[in-house]
Amino acid sequence: MGETIKQRDYMFDTFRGLLMWSIPISHFTRVAGHFSQASLGGVVYITINVFVMLSGYFSKKPDRSKETSFHTFMWPYLLGIPFFYFVRQSFFGNAILHWDLPPFALWYLWALFFYRYFTKEWMKIPYILELSIVVYLLAGQVPFFSDRFGLGRVVSYFPFFVMAF
Repeated sequence: MGETIKQRDYMFDTFRGLLMWSIPISHFTRVAGHFSQASLGGVVYITINVFVMLSGYFSKKPDRSKETSFHTFMWPYLLGIPFFYFVRQSFFGNAILHWDLPPFALWYLWALFFYRYFTKEWMKIPYILELSIVVYLLAGQVPFFSDRFGLGRVVSYFPFFVMAF
């Protein structure tokens, strides 16, 4: 009977809500037309996308991350691919089902699955932050870091995820 109830810190819930709300803002900024990285819209887009990778901060408890990553990220990815295929087929009349080319923002689910599933493993690597930054800087020169499974984005956002973790 002497147990204490842990008080919930609503500041973190608010912060997570802002992160989630910023995703559509960044997408609307991107598709608003005449997108240029040097414009205000470009700065907002890039800043929000880097800011969003603070999701690593909320990825504590690596054991739990591994247990929940398939259900939370991979399962929606696997359901999203055929769903968006049928949407494109229905609206545009032509679509190709690619399991390795995630449509829309499904690359983010793949990235979070990868990051969180292997959190315990990559955190054991000495100098992981420094290595991830080097790979990030060299990724543009490696041909297989392309749109396949969003690998270019997975690699480019990984240092930010590691820093936040």
